[in-house]
Amino acid sequence: MSKKSSEEIKECFTLFDKDGDGKISCEELGTLIRSLGQTPTEAEVNEIAHNTIKNSSFTASDLQSVMSRFSTNPNDKVEEVRQAFRVFDRDGTGAMGVMELRHILTNLGEKMSDQEVNELIKEIYVDSDGQVMFEDVVRLMCGN
Repeated sequence: MSKKSSEEIKECFTLFDKDGDGKISCEELGTLIRSLGQTPTEAEVNEIAHNTIKNSSFTASDLQSVMSRFSTNPNDKVEEVRQAFRVFDRDGTGAMGVMELRHILTNLGEKMSDQEVNELIKEIYVDSDGQVMFEDVVRLMCGN
């Protein structure tokens, strides 16, 4: 992890540590991770809180450890998501129906909640035929 990203994590932690006691409730973990540019699902956040932090609150050091899990090349994540969607692009158009997208995101792989999918779909252009472009989904899911 670079010195810059380490400083950014410390700064963000300080902003969330409203009472200055050096600890933040795990209820804010997802929001904090997302504010640092990552896009974990609620299931991933819960897994981190339960298996990595193992307490009801976490420290700046805990957050540094958690964020090191996400420090991969962002282009790798984008390509991974693209590849996953290409599997469903049967006709090679780069698009799929919004209902099929909903089914995939709530039932396959790292399942998203209905609320998470609803929020994602609100941000995506859906054409008059109910189709969404894979690149729009990839951009949103990868935070680009």
